Amino acid sequence: MGRSMTTTMNAKTFVLLDETEDGTVVIQPKNRDTFCMQVEEAVRACQLLDDSYSFVRQVGDLQEKLVSWLEANRDQIHSAFLTIRADGILFVVVQSKVERDDALVSSLTDLDLSIACDEMLDLIKLEVLSTPLASREALNAFMCTGQIIHAHENSSQSCSRRERESAEVPERKD
Repeated sequence: MGRSMTTTMNAKTFVLLDETEDGTVVIQPKNRDTFCMQVEEAVRACQLLDDSYSFVRQVGDLQEKLVSWLEANRDQIHSAFLTIRADGILFVVVQSKVERDDALVSSLTDLDLSIACDEMLDLIKLEVLSTPLASREALNAFMCTGQIIHAHENSSQSCSRRERESAEVPERKD
């Protein structure tokens, strides 16, 4: 039989659940429903909860990296969007001109590699895409409608006031 232990530490009660135990765990939150599950299910639920907290933190860290990159490359960028897709997150960068900007594409590739190799962003599945200057309607083919997390546009004519206020990169101070 697996071990089960209750210990008191700092006036809080902890229960050690051993995944090898074949028992059932009963969880009774105050003023809530009672939950019954196998120990293995409880362990998996705890791991999923921990992963969800880590994922939220990692999305915030990712946004900081992307905003920093946008600031460093603002003169070559018309707009940028971070959108959720079925297989992960897509960062779309729209160049400020129609011609291919090799320096911007190289910088975006470096950013992509640094994020992919960052152990602190291991739950993030990010793809990057650089496009020439195009209309918002043309860009919608790459994005899920209503699921844009971040948007930046140098041209105030291309986005709503709400988008600009919530996601604009700060003015450069030269």
